[in-house]
Amino acid sequence: MNRYLVVWLREGRENVDVIDNAITPHEAANKVREVHVNANVVAVGIMLDNEQWNYL
Repeated sequence: MNRYLVVWLREGRENVDVIDNAITPHEAANKVREVHVNANVVAVGIMLDNEQWNYL
């Protein structure tokens, strides 16, 4: 499994969640939407080596 960084908006505020238990970026975004009702996901990134993120 991969570690994903999911950026989402609600009421004009930017929020970030780290999802550790997802296989695909789509699954990570769905997990955020399940936890944060009405979350507007705007970006999903995958963690690469050395704590660097690559946005998908």
